[in-house]
Amino acid sequence: MQGTRTGRSIPMARVTVVALILLSLFPSRTTFLEAGETAPQPLTAERRIAFLAAIEGPWGGRARVTPIGPRPYDMTFVRTAPMRLEGQAHPGASTHFWTFYEEDEALKLRFLSTFAGNQQPLWLAATVEHEGALVFHTPQPPFLEVHVRPQAQTLTLLIFLRGTPHVEIALTRSE
Repeated sequence: MQGTRTGRSIPMARVTVVALILLSLFPSRTTFLEAGETAPQPLTAERRIAFLAAIEGPWGGRARVTPIGPRPYDMTFVRTAPMRLEGQAHPGASTHFWTFYEEDEALKLRFLSTFAGNQQPLWLAATVEHEGALVFHTPQPPFLEVHVRPQAQTLTLLIFLRGTPHVEIALTRSE
């Protein structure tokens, strides 16, 4: 019954036109990029594999910016399954457990800080790569983002709490 309408239906051509108008009024994030900034890229299977390979092994350094000042932050990521790395750091009053793993074709992060007796981990997922960093974020509500930027000899982790810089960790590959 193509072309037949009920009192409540809208022809498909009108729906398409309305959708196109709305899309033009509300452009994507890439429209608002600063000069020289690259648009976030989705994570491919190859990129997820490369990320895990890049962070595997020993790292030494400091959490340069934290709410309580600079802290030591040595950590070794050990492969515990084909697409799973686990590491832990001892920055002082707590232990931080970092687990990066692939699940449902997505790269995820389980982070646990034992500060003040906490035993409840945070669960984050990476959906994009932005300017060389994988961006992990908590699901709704999106209060926490972790940007992880591995390079040949350095690993940078930037943690944003409610959109504000919270912690900056700078590590160098150990031998």
